[in-house]
Parts: sequence; structure tokens; C-alpha cells
Amino acid sequence: MSPSPNKDTIELNGLNFNQDGSCFAVPTKNGYRIFNVEPLKQLIDDKFEGGIKIVEILFRCNYVALVGTGSNTEYPKNKVIIWDSAKKHKVSEIETKTDVKGIKLRRDKICIIMDHNIDIYSFCDKPHRIHTIDTWTNPQGISALSPSIDNSLLAYPSQSSNGHIGIFNLAHPETPEVNITAHNHNVAEITFNFSGAMIATASEKGTLIRVFETGGGTLVKEFRRGSQPAKILWHVYYTNSFLSDQQNFFSISFSPDSNFVAVASNHSTIHIFSLQPNRKKSNVGDSVERYFKGDVSFVRLKITPSINSNIQCRCTFGSNSDYIIAVCSDGSFHRFELDQQTRKCIQQTYCFFVELN
Repeated sequence: MSPSPNKDTIELNGLNFNQDGSCFAVPTKNGYRIFNVEPLKQLIDDKFEGGIKIVEILFRCNYVALVGTGSNTEYPKNKVIIWDSAKKHKVSEIETKTDVKGIKLRRDKICIIMDHNIDIYSFCDKPHRIHTIDTWTNPQGISALSPSIDNSLLAYPSQSSNGHIGIFNLAHPETPEVNITAHNHNVAEITFNFSGAMIATASEKGTLIRVFETGGGTLVKEFRRGSQPAKILWHVYYTNSFLSDQQNFFSISFSPDSNFVAVASNHSTIHIFSLQPNRKKSNVGDSVERYFKGDVSFVRLKITPSINSNIQCRCTFGSNSDYIIAVCSDGSFHRFELDQQTRKCIQQTYCFFVELN
């Protein structure tokens, strides 16, 4: 019999892995929680009256960025709180003119994403704004920030046109934006590989995932998730109901060695694609690619829902690219072992992180 969560404990306002996939954060109606991945255990459970809407973590640093749900006037939706999770006190705060849709952190920068622009602040005890970037209308706060020391890059839906990606060099702001024509539909996800040399994108249609070089925007690979449209996202799940101001969470992840890309969709599936040179394809693969554009996945993992028929999840690779972790909107945690030689995945762990304390 499959395990099932205590429905009273499902209070997720989001899910978010840190930059290397070693832990993940969960904003809740009561505050936020941070979990270690290997082994799975709860690290932090901080309470905030009114709840937290967004939590962003920086590797395993004790500083986290928080945005409240607005239920408590001390933590409105237009204020970013830099919180010391070790000392349990506020380090600084940044108030914006409009609601915050997302936050990205580097060791030297705080990027605050809003509907039509991104404000970039210094990461210090008294943050000051150093740059503002205008973007395409971005109600979901879509953006990506490279964690690499050598490539300080920020990517976002470009103001130039629908479906375009802009890449801004934070270390050299005088450098012109790299503009990539990524999709015909609105951009739904952007993810850098760890070095910042490549970027993966998906559109709202969700059938094609494209990988580009960040230097000049050259197309590296095109992957086909399927023939049917899908959302590469998960809707916020909150005490067995959806929030009135739903926030969409999309999931594309590079493996640390940049050999693979994992994509999670709202079909409760994870597809794994290879960035390595194509092997000899099977007859099935040949027939698929005869009709559809783009390389197909070599592994398709199905996440079995526990409480509703269509859960969504975030996924990431392990440090040696030999396993995949998925955390889902029903509070479940999944670990799959990936054999890179045989290209097969076997599920090793299935439990509920929401029940840990």
C-alpha cells in the first residue's frame, strides 16, 4: 500500500531547490521550512504570522529571502525580508512599488522580479539598488540567475518580443543584452546550467524544450516532451485548495555535469533528455522523430499522486548526476537512481517530507 500524507499538514505555498540541489525550501501558511536532501531531514521550521509566499535560499547559507502572503501587514507582498535563519532575526528589508513575483540570489546580488521589471540590489546589510531591467509582462516571475562565479548572468523574458529571452551580464552591466528568440509563445521557464554556459527554456505550450549557448544564443539542442501541450509547472497546493492568487512553479534542471536535462510537467511526469551526442536510436525513437521535431527523452518517470489525480513537482539531479530527486505538491519526496550506462531509472525512495519534524 502506498503511503499517504496527513491532509492537515499539506500547507505548501511553493517549493524551491537551492542552487546545487542539496536542500529545498517550502513556504507555508505558517512560515517556511527547509529540508536537507541527502539524507532527507528537516533543517529549519521558522514561524511567521500570516505565512510566507516566497522563500529563496542561497546554497546552504543561513541568510534567506522571504516575502509574506500579505495576511500580516508586517510581511506584505511588496516587501523582501532578508532573514538570518541561524540567529532568527531580520537582517534587512527591501520595499518595492508593486508586488514581488520572485527572488533570485547570488552571494553578491539580490534580484527582485516584478510584473514588468527586475530590480537588482547589492547583497549586504544595507542593500542598495544598482540596476533596473525592464521585461516582458511577467506575472509568474519567470527568471534565472547563474550561480557560477565566472558567469554572473541573469535571464528573463525580454522586453523586445513575446517568446524572447534576454541575458544580462551583472558583472559587466555595460555589455549589451544577449537576446535569444526562444519560442513563439510566452516563456514559461528558464534555467542555467551550473557554469552558466548554457540555458534551457520552455514556453507555455510546453511541448518543446530548447537549450542555447549563453554567449551568443546559439541553439545547442531541441527536445520534445510530447505531442500534447502541457504546463511545465505545478500549481500551489494549500490545505487541499488552490490559492486565489495562484503562483506557477516550473521545473527544468541540468545535471551537474551538463550531460542531461530533466523536465517536470503537470502530467505528473519527469522526462530525462541527453545532451550527449545521439546514440543509435531504437525503431520507436525513429518513428517518433520521423513525425515530430526534436530529440525525445530516454527516460519517462511517472509520479503516482496520493491525494489528487494530477500533482505537479520540482526535480533536480544529485551531486554526481547519478540520481534524481522530485518533491511534489502533495508533500511527497521521490528519489530515483539513474544508471548513466544503461540509461535506466529505478525508484529508491517514496515518503512524505511534510510529515517530518
